[in-house]
Amino acid sequence: MAAAICAGGTLCRRLAAVLQLSLGIPFLIASLLFSYIARGLTSYLVRYPLRDPATGMPETYRVASGARLPAHIFDLPVSMAMVIMAVVAVVIVVNDRSGVNGFEWRMTGLNARFAQYSGVNLSRQTQRVAFLSGALAGLVGALLILGQQYRFTDGALLAPGYTWSGLMAAVLAMASPIATIVTSVFFAALQVGGFSMERALGLPAVLTWVLQALIILCLAARPILFRKR
Repeated sequence: MAAAICAGGTLCRRLAAVLQLSLGIPFLIASLLFSYIARGLTSYLVRYPLRDPATGMPETYRVASGARLPAHIFDLPVSMAMVIMAVVAVVIVVNDRSGVNGFEWRMTGLNARFAQYSGVNLSRQTQRVAFLSGALAGLVGALLILGQQYRFTDGALLAPGYTWSGLMAAVLAMASPIATIVTSVFFAALQVGGFSMERALGLPAVLTWVLQALIILCLAARPILFRKR
């Protein structure tokens, strides 16, 4: 199931890469547009052919107990999904620091024309990045289903706002893998802490979104401040 979900994510990103290479449509914009198509397709599947008739919600059958990821490891509040993502993060950091692909990705991000003049095949590299990003996005969805929700519910993966939180974390990190991990943990703590604050103290969880909006405003003003300095 995880492999199938990763394949679906890879297909969406590969199509976005083709649009960027052939028509010049930015990869980020095409990826966001394809996500709406994927959302509509999965919504149809979970509401009709794959729906569990025993429930009143548009959701699939529950994952068999033997296929679920452990929610705790050695009686610690750490799930197998967190361990898998930690291993993935370490591999990406090592590749960015020591791998040829990581060096070419960083060089392309800093100056694509210079990277092309240096012999980097931008078309092949764009397809590789699309393949990897789509597979990772699918892996995250698979881990949420297999390790936490145990069934696919229409809209359940969209309600927490993972897409925009991930974009904000990536922008704040300025394409640094280590900084991306730190900022991702920061935004996750904001969201989880906001809901806990609302339950315990009665304060609205919207305050965390206001804080995130202020962070984005500061990010938008950062180039101007650097230019003046």
